[in-house]
Amino acid sequence: MNLYELFSLFWRDNGYRAFSKTETILYFYLLNMANSARWQMPFTGYTERISADLQTTKQNIVKARAGLQQRGLISFTAGTGKENPPLYTIIDRTSQLSVPLSENLSVKMSVPLSPINIKDKNRNNNIHNVSNGKLELDELEMILANDAAWLDSVILQRGSDIDRETVLEYLKMFIAEQKMKSSDKREIIDIQKHFRNWLNIKMNYRLKHERAESKRVNSGRRATEITATSPEDYDWPV
Repeated sequence: MNLYELFSLFWRDNGYRAFSKTETILYFYLLNMANSARWQMPFTGYTERISADLQTTKQNIVKARAGLQQRGLISFTAGTGKENPPLYTIIDRTSQLSVPLSENLSVKMSVPLSPINIKDKNRNNNIHNVSNGKLELDELEMILANDAAWLDSVILQRGSDIDRETVLEYLKMFIAEQKMKSSDKREIIDIQKHFRNWLNIKMNYRLKHERAESKRVNSGRRATEITATSPEDYDWPV
């Protein structure tokens, strides 16, 4: 399966009839899980963990996966307990794509999608061929920066205090920080989760600092206010 072709097909179908936010986030989450499992189907996915990672209810996950199956993107077997968790299969629909990469994909995404083999022209650009499902940090940054659904899920999680441009700026900072710590390859799903936690810490600190600064400035202004005590204190019109 070619991950980029699956991206393109998803956005093509979304143009015909929009997926719900939970369906969108869940599909890309399952793609990451499939990549981590080296595309061995089916793969297990505990509903509790998925709902926790996506910060939504189990009921929403159950409804979303049913919707994805109905539209032919995945198939799944419901779990019957911890010993028998749900099993997921990504449906290979790449034969439906008439060209290697639809131009519509770049329209749906915030940045034109570059091939993952930008550093090595001989490298296969199918993500599932990467050893152990791990990628270089530069490749991960490229994929995440072009994953419109994932970027929207990050914004949705934070609320109104962040936009896509800001997420991309923080993503660049985060990847640079990770490079300083280690040059090891990482799995997409681990980087996504780590970035969300890192972003929450950075944004919460920033908001706390901004509130403290605003409070200090307003306090200083109140301290210099002069209260009128008599009619003569007012500047009456002439």
